[in-house]
Amino acid sequence: MSDLSRQKQAHFHAPHRGIQGDCYRTAVACVLGVQRDTVPHSHDEQTGEESAAFMDAWLKQHGLHRIWMPVGGDDFKTVANNLYPRGSGLSCIITGEGPRSVNHVIVVHGVDDFWCPTLGQVSADVALVGPALPDGYFWVEWIVGPAAPAPEAST
Repeated sequence: MSDLSRQKQAHFHAPHRGIQGDCYRTAVACVLGVQRDTVPHSHDEQTGEESAAFMDAWLKQHGLHRIWMPVGGDDFKTVANNLYPRGSGLSCIITGEGPRSVNHVIVVHGVDDFWCPTLGQVSADVALVGPALPDGYFWVEWIVGPAAPAPEAST
């Protein structure tokens, strides 16, 4: 694993001071193995849906896209360790409730290998305390390259 897969965020979440954290863009940078500051931070002016669309557009410019889905469960470690192997060895990002009672992201680099953009290497009990607020799901995503074109049908 390169150093770029384990970076820390530049902005800590402090909305009372007008600062939106950049844990998500840092997690994306970790998964892609690129410098954090090359990934845009759009969370300041956008809703969650707008921010997701903004990131999807940025990824598309680079020939990439996200595969993401909600996953039920109450225990981060169980969810992470069950889902990581399903990604064929690709690191994934999991969103859930962080220890400060706001949504947060963790990069899963392997079974029991959890990277927090705020704290660094963390144990499962410190990573995420539960599913994302307010919907009650862990959101798991992989960033992948373009799908191969479908084969042409023969007549």
